[in-house]
Amino acid sequence: MKTNRKANLHIGQYFPYDLTKIGGVETHIYQLSLHLIEQGINVSVISPNTQSLEKIPLVKYTSSNIIKGFDIIHTHGSQIRGFGKLDFKGKHVHTFHGCSLRRMLVVGELTKNIYRTFRHGESGFLASYRELRMGRKADTCISVSHATTKDINTFFRIPLSKINMIPSSHFPHSEIDFDKGLLKIKLGIPKNDKVILYVGRDQDPVKGAQIFLNALNLLDLSDITVIMIPGDTPTYTNKIIRTGPLFHEAISDYYRIADIYVSSSLYEGGRSLSVQEAMSFGCATIVSDTPSMTEFLQNGKTTMIFKVGSHIELAAHLNTLIANEELRTRLGHNAKTYIMKHTWKNVAIKTKKLYSKILL
Repeated sequence: MKTNRKANLHIGQYFPYDLTKIGGVETHIYQLSLHLIEQGINVSVISPNTQSLEKIPLVKYTSSNIIKGFDIIHTHGSQIRGFGKLDFKGKHVHTFHGCSLRRMLVVGELTKNIYRTFRHGESGFLASYRELRMGRKADTCISVSHATTKDINTFFRIPLSKINMIPSSHFPHSEIDFDKGLLKIKLGIPKNDKVILYVGRDQDPVKGAQIFLNALNLLDLSDITVIMIPGDTPTYTNKIIRTGPLFHEAISDYYRIADIYVSSSLYEGGRSLSVQEAMSFGCATIVSDTPSMTEFLQNGKTTMIFKVGSHIELAAHLNTLIANEELRTRLGHNAKTYIMKHTWKNVAIKTKKLYSKILL
């Protein structure tokens, strides 16, 4: 009976928000589900989302749902609103996409009242409580980095023996032939300008957008175009283009024309999705030295690393890469070679093995 059960696993990926929105957790669940299905596993997404998902069955979530027929329910991060009301018989896997308590410490939210900076309007305190509850309740946990593994063990006292480290991957894209100069013109960018790209919610303090902007103030931008995605609302001022929100297909063209990609985050729970995407396009990257990034990137080989919060050090690295085409090319080539070995297929295979293990 156990063999048949494992051969016909039915997994419920639980996410009480809209999976069609752009975000690292949304992309993780969507890509993991697609590749688990390719591995022969029956996967459904449990969500209030009314839009259909390509190739993934959708189970409509309501607060009164009784969820039946799943061998495993897989929850993610602090996005577990309403989960306690679900009635299901089966195993429970929980993925930590970071540690909300660590995030609060980094941006100083513990000194403020219930400060609402989290993406879905919830406080950091509530997010931390939800993560703690899910981590302790789950049969086994997944962490997306060694840094997050250490944090949830330290803060939430979740045993290391219960935590499995499976990093995420990047959004897949098509390899196409293109003329970089013509693509720049199509996007409204001077053909001979070098392009610096930043992707991140600029109203979220943890993303460090102000650090990036402070570094730009120290540069000569006369032959540089800076692109910030999403940048909230589309604007163009002082050589900085804020595109507004874009979907992955549209963002791909900006990765293709970028000479330098910058991540100035104060905290990353795992391998930044946007950094991995930039690497997959062969873009030279500059990243802050958050533990989850430095555990897989090498300074001077696959990226350039600056001290968290130091706009002066970031500006120095930007000037170095702007002036050195050979270094940009070498970093981009090394980064692409490395990151293309870490695919969603590999993530799905490791996750499938974990599912089978807890059903033994």
